[in-house]
Amino acid sequence: MNKIENVIMKENELMQETVSAETNQIPDLLEVGELTADEFISEMEKEFSKVEKTFGKDNPKFDRFAMVEDFEEEEIANAMDLINDEILDIPKLVDPILQKVGLAGFTGSSDVGKSTLGRHLAISVITGRKFLDWDVHPVHRKVIFVSTEDDKTSISALLKKQNKDYQLTPEQFSNLTFIFTTHDLVNRLDKMLSENPVDLIVVDALTDVLNTDLYKATDVRQFLQKYQELALRHSCLILFLHHTRKASENAEPSKNNSLGSQSIEAKVRMLVEIRSNKIDQQIKHFCVVKANYLGSEYKNQAFNIKMTDNLTYVSLGTKTHFDKLNANEVSMEGLETEYNNIIYLQDQGLTIREIGIKLGVSHVTVMNKIKRFEKLKASLSKEKE
Repeated sequence: MNKIENVIMKENELMQETVSAETNQIPDLLEVGELTADEFISEMEKEFSKVEKTFGKDNPKFDRFAMVEDFEEEEIANAMDLINDEILDIPKLVDPILQKVGLAGFTGSSDVGKSTLGRHLAISVITGRKFLDWDVHPVHRKVIFVSTEDDKTSISALLKKQNKDYQLTPEQFSNLTFIFTTHDLVNRLDKMLSENPVDLIVVDALTDVLNTDLYKATDVRQFLQKYQELALRHSCLILFLHHTRKASENAEPSKNNSLGSQSIEAKVRMLVEIRSNKIDQQIKHFCVVKANYLGSEYKNQAFNIKMTDNLTYVSLGTKTHFDKLNANEVSMEGLETEYNNIIYLQDQGLTIREIGIKLGVSHVTVMNKIKRFEKLKASLSKEKE
């Protein structure tokens, strides 16, 4: 419920409690023409004065006008004030990747490790440690993690395993709270944040909290708007973990690969697609596919990271262009087969030209196949180091 709805509800409650029987007739008198508009307004002002006397002028129960003013102050800003304030850059929670306030998303296939990366980010926020190669700037060092795919028992075991790398004390985990049910989630989060503000809310997974058809654009946008307002009201980042379409697995990383309506990628300000390397499943590619607050140089290269045996992540310090990423993974197996066949024929004493004739291609094509495979193999080896 937004602030305007709250104002209306409180007005109705107060009027029902305090308005006299005579005043209850005011709308009827207005309808039959016995009151002019000015007379109606005058009568209503009298009744508000009665309520004000009943509760006291400064009583928050009848702070109607203050509530409206607060709402307007939050939602309306003059451009001169904005240009004169001290904000020069978009505040970041993870600099420069994730903004401090609003909506963001991690997408990927069902087994790519989104939940693990989400917990890794949560640990970085509550400890102040780097997230991969990037600095974090939490205010409260507190995180709420909404887990619909892993229950309490699973999370308990997973945290213990991850902590073999983190080496944190139990007390250092105290600022990370898990929620395992989604009933009335927005209102529950609103209440929790009012009492105990956090820097980050991770929702794993979006499809489990979405209460509408995933492909109905207007409904999805309205649903996400509630979370946007929640994030703005409490100055935090809400990160949704979401799935990609099955058909997109062999396509280049893209903001359009997300499952469901285009409204999902349109509403979030930052969207990352996580890919597994098909040669080495522990190597992941962190692909920024949408970032309203980042330059284009972040949106065409994947940051290469690796999942450890204890389900934490480390940066490999390398990048792979999106176009090369897909070509590397999809064609590597075929290239290796061709390469091994060429090497076998060489071992049999055939020249490159003779191999080309045997395979039905030019000798230049044979040489290119050798060079391409060896280059890709060297690149993958570098990523693993």
